[in-house]
Amino acid sequence: MTHRAAEKRIPRRARLSGAGAAPLTLAADCTARGAEAMQALLLAGLEQPGSVSIEVAAVERVDTVCLQLLVAFVRDRQRAGRSTLFSGHSQPLARAASLLGLSAALGLAGAG
Repeated sequence: MTHRAAEKRIPRRARLSGAGAAPLTLAADCTARGAEAMQALLLAGLEQPGSVSIEVAAVERVDTVCLQLLVAFVRDRQRAGRSTLFSGHSQPLARAASLLGLSAALGLAGAG
């Protein structure tokens, strides 16, 4: 999927545009069913300079597929010298990350 194709699928309010940009907001259902939309959302923030914030408060369900997308996003941004912050709290996300040993990789250590 090209970056331009991903950008077309993202609602205008979710697009990033420099400092003070709105956080990327995850849907309530972060499962394989919505993985393509989640990937498009994350692609929009991948090259964003500085910190990117991901709002997770709405997340009610999360599976391994979407956790893998989040880990890859955080890892790729770290490799480029960019940070990713999580805002809000989702007990299901924290619990799933903890069970799969991904809390530290996501920067959620101590959560859940």
